[in-house]
Amino acid sequence: MRAFRSGLFWLICGALACLCLISPVTAGPAEPAHLTADRVHSTPEKVVAEGHVAVDIEGARLLCQRLEMDRATGRITATRECVFYYKDSFIAAETLTWDPQTRTAHMLKAAGQGRDFSMEGGSLDRDVFFWAEKVNWTAEKVELLDATFTTCDTSPGDWHYNFHSELVEIYPEDRLLAANTSFTWHGRRIATVPTLNLSLDPRDQRRRSQIPQVGSNSTDGLFVRSALDYAFDRDNNGRVLLDYYSKTGIGRGLEHFYTLGGRGEGTFYTYHQNGAADRERYEVRNDLYYRPDDYTQIAWNFNSNRTEIPGFESPDNLSSYLSATRYAPGSALQFSHNLNKTGPDRNTTWRMSYNKELTPELLTIWAADLVTASTGFTRTERFHYLGGLRHVGELFDSELMVENTSGQQTFFMNRNPELSFRSRPLHLGPVPILAAASFGQVQESPSMFQTQRADLRVQVPDQTLDYDSGRFMVGGGLRQLFYGSGESQYVLATRVGWLQHLGEMGALRLDYNWQLPEGYTPFQHDFVYPFENLTGGLEISQADKFSVSILGGYDLRHDQFQSVTPRVDFRPGPDWRITAASSYDPNTSIWRNVDAGIKMQITPGLSLSHWSVYDLVNSRLTYQDYQLNLEDHDSITSLVYRGVQNEFFLQFSLKAFPLQPVSIGPNTHDPILPQYMPNAFVR
Repeated sequence: MRAFRSGLFWLICGALACLCLISPVTAGPAEPAHLTADRVHSTPEKVVAEGHVAVDIEGARLLCQRLEMDRATGRITATRECVFYYKDSFIAAETLTWDPQTRTAHMLKAAGQGRDFSMEGGSLDRDVFFWAEKVNWTAEKVELLDATFTTCDTSPGDWHYNFHSELVEIYPEDRLLAANTSFTWHGRRIATVPTLNLSLDPRDQRRRSQIPQVGSNSTDGLFVRSALDYAFDRDNNGRVLLDYYSKTGIGRGLEHFYTLGGRGEGTFYTYHQNGAADRERYEVRNDLYYRPDDYTQIAWNFNSNRTEIPGFESPDNLSSYLSATRYAPGSALQFSHNLNKTGPDRNTTWRMSYNKELTPELLTIWAADLVTASTGFTRTERFHYLGGLRHVGELFDSELMVENTSGQQTFFMNRNPELSFRSRPLHLGPVPILAAASFGQVQESPSMFQTQRADLRVQVPDQTLDYDSGRFMVGGGLRQLFYGSGESQYVLATRVGWLQHLGEMGALRLDYNWQLPEGYTPFQHDFVYPFENLTGGLEISQADKFSVSILGGYDLRHDQFQSVTPRVDFRPGPDWRITAASSYDPNTSIWRNVDAGIKMQITPGLSLSHWSVYDLVNSRLTYQDYQLNLEDHDSITSLVYRGVQNEFFLQFSLKAFPLQPVSIGPNTHDPILPQYMPNAFVR
């Protein structure tokens, strides 16, 4: 549907742009257009062109046998063999009228072909064909009456499939609503639905397909999941969910989209299903966003659920997040409330912050939060507030902050007050240097010890040196801490990296990370762990043929190896792939597991995938998934078995309107050796 909507919408936009540019009734100056015809007759009232009329502009062309333009209104009427071409696409109609005052167009007996339209979650590399008795167009909405559409490129009447709707309403980048839509597959009408409701928003991921899904799992037995669309109008619509499970009975639900007077929108979702045990499974969710004015936004996200998988039944879960933000010129106000509850465990957080710009360089900052956490045995409460000034300068930024926290069984660091400075990058030749310093009265919980603290930091961000076949990277820093109680400590840290390309088939990656603290600190918050690690990997690969890699590490400080992970990826032919990986512990000489997958293209339209994980320590098969894909001219049918859930299901998807693709196992296309190195930092 998205491809159909995109093709039709942009074809019509192009056609109307062409007509607007030859019309004298426009908001701006007309662009040059080339008009040819066998005969052109002009009067003070209108212009009439007849016989092989052609209008060319910016790569687009409109052909018809008669074109008439009313000089007073700018209204254009094209009749007899109207065809509009744009690149490799076209739209044809018996008549086409355009009213520039209302910016509406009407076409009768329209047909079109669109090519190469991108889609979210996939691409459509074939033409879209459509026919409609009437097309009504505005910038906000496109209507098609008595419309048929398909992506099957066989001769009309011999399509493998097509849709037919009495009325299609298209709201660009929002949604498509169709009334009384029938689906025909290989000449047989499979189903007719009163309403078809498809989201055209790329951010909206549909939870259900309109095509029923069948399958089985150990908890529910055989199941059939189905969805029935409905629509009151563009702003209030959704789908009813009705499922059958042989072990647990009927599952029922509702997913409803609503708007709030053009200022906000939301989605409400509810679903209930009997459990294999005595307790019912359910989910209730509401996501709401509202803007009372241009500076203010209110959001509320709510979810309550109880789930069940083989061998596990979850407690009641509840989460709620309410926020209100106001970003006005020179100030920002934020308020939020967060609640999470799982069984007897409950966590609640209240937060508020306010920033006010006193001058372009000076900002005042205030923030406070109250957090409570409780279980069936204990309860804690924490109150925290912060306030102060921040100054942004040309050479450095500075802050003067007061920060305090109180509560039972909490860990915090109070500052009463603390002055901080952070420099802009300073350059020693080509090398940038970052410096920071802070001075303050500090108190720590739970020891409640307090003293003065000076924290000085100097850091060289990671510097990269590229050469023909690789790159070096080096960075590091120093942190020095002084305490009024007499203690002091410093921390040194560095990081060195090397990435070497071994011709066109290989890459070697080595990284050295070192951190060493010296001295003493009276605060747990300032405690720094020493480490010295060497990590790296080697990869040998040939594009579309094979790749072999091994990753590992060594703890130099404790003289101990880290896990070694070898991986093999072999592609013996087009659409064939064999992959395997394992984990080896050099310290115990034990292979922990084997991760293996295979994809076989058995015939041009039939493929089989398998993925499994075998636990070598406990000698058992942990995961074992299978997927069988049958691909024909217009569709993909997937039969999937997942071993953990002991579930299989069947998914049918038209290539033109793809669902979220079914996949098993890890993504073997991810790079084995990272090419980008993160910046080192001093803790």
